[in-house]
Amino acid sequence: MIAAVSDTFWAGGATCGSTNRVTCIGAAYSGIQDPCTGRSVEVRIVDQCPGRCADTIDLSKEAFETVADPVAGIVKVTYNRYMRDDVSQQSRTILILLGPLSHAK
Repeated sequence: MIAAVSDTFWAGGATCGSTNRVTCIGAAYSGIQDPCTGRSVEVRIVDQCPGRCADTIDLSKEAFETVADPVAGIVKVTYNRYMRDDVSQQSRTILILLGPLSHAK
């Protein structure tokens, strides 16, 4: 499965091709109380998301549906980046998007 990332994570293309494990940790807004499925997904970063998507990972529809209810549209997640068979120690909480703003196909 694939994803696009904001400028913050794109790092001039350095993250392109990296694999990240993404886990939903809760609702971004008060619409859906418990949008998370309890599962994680591994995604490969393949693009930079356009426009105003600061501090986000824009998941493909298939990837989003694995971790959260698609009706939520935007959820909070944590992610771990895998670098050359080692898990990066960096883990962050960010938002992921699905819907009209979604860029990754």
